[in-house]
Amino acid sequence: YRGADVVLNNGTRVVVYPISIAVEKPLSLSANYTVYYNVTVATPLGANWTWAPAGSRFEYGGAVVDLGNRTRVVVKPISTVVDKPMVLRPNYTVYYSVTVETPLGMNYTWVERGSIFKYKGADVVLDNGTRVVIQPAEAVVDKPTVLRPNYTVYYNVTVVAPNGTFSLWVERGSSFSYGPPAVYFNNGTRLIGVKPCSVVAAGPATCRVEYSTRQYYVRVKTLYGTWEGWANEGTAYGANATMGDVVYIA
Repeated sequence: YRGADVVLNNGTRVVVYPISIAVEKPLSLSANYTVYYNVTVATPLGANWTWAPAGSRFEYGGAVVDLGNRTRVVVKPISTVVDKPMVLRPNYTVYYSVTVETPLGMNYTWVERGSIFKYKGADVVLDNGTRVVIQPAEAVVDKPTVLRPNYTVYYNVTVVAPNGTFSLWVERGSSFSYGPPAVYFNNGTRLIGVKPCSVVAAGPATCRVEYSTRQYYVRVKTLYGTWEGWANEGTAYGANATMGDVVYIA
């Protein structure tokens, strides 16, 4: 007997195996056979089918497929005992690409469809004296998405003054000026006649504060009394015996 391979209309296949025997008398033979059932795996990516032996365990290993349009489908594995023709519909999740675009570059990640994507923002100081503060942003992911969060650029401004140097961040395009009316030192000296520094922040900058006059705190004691106050550097003071106080000598 040569065997047979018969596909029935109900999704069933019967494979009867060949048999060979010497016939010496009337015989009734029972051939071995295997029953197969059609197993179809249906996903958003399409349907695929195969024949699985009746009673066997069919296992679908799942799939991760990028569709090329910034969409990804992750199909979950599934396993079942094949006892009839069947259609399997595994669980799946659709992901969309979310791109965050900032002056620092672009980064993307896969986010599950329907979820809320939250970008926490960033505060980044670059090596060239520039700081970029990026604001938080969020979006409901119902398609491939590009987020362009608001951001502010700051430049480092170094202030050089007679009493020290310090730095601060100034927003790009804004004006900055600095110049206290007087600068006092611990040794009885001060500077007045300020020439403030001023910059428009178009890039990292140095701002220098200058003063035109140096003064010293002077105390003059005479027979007629005591005078004290600020005196310009290089001037001379003396006592007038007639008036009894201190007068300026040009």
